[in-house]
Amino acid sequence: SSGINAEWPLRPGDENQKKAEEMKREIELAMVEQKRKEEERRAAEEMEKTIQQRIRQAKLEEEQRQREEFMKLREEEMRKQRLFEEENERLRLEKERLQQERLAQEERVRLELEEAERARVALEQERSKLEREREMVKKKEEEMRRLAEVER
Repeated sequence: SSGINAEWPLRPGDENQKKAEEMKREIELAMVEQKRKEEERRAAEEMEKTIQQRIRQAKLEEEQRQREEFMKLREEEMRKQRLFEEENERLRLEKERLQQERLAQEERVRLELEEAERARVALEQERSKLEREREMVKKKEEEMRRLAEVER
């Protein structure tokens, strides 16, 4: 009797229940798999958000660094320009001072030359006067000598 039972096919209800349980297990597995995939997707999205946020932060930091570097360069350039202008002004004033000194020196030399020329002219006049007086003295001496000879 038991042999006959073993070979006897399952009742139609048993087969359906088995199929139903198998489908239920497959659905549960599919739901677990779907949930796992959903969590993976969410984790990937979070990771992507974090990466994008880090990229944005890095960009902002780089822009800030570049702005600061630009400002430093600009300040340095302005400082150099200011020094250049100050040096130019100093040189201009020095050139002006030297020019004034040169003009003053030229004026002193001109006045000294005029003074020397006046002195030369005065000496020349004095020499001429002395020369004339000597000539007159010579003539008087000559005249007196002649008179003395005449009286003898």
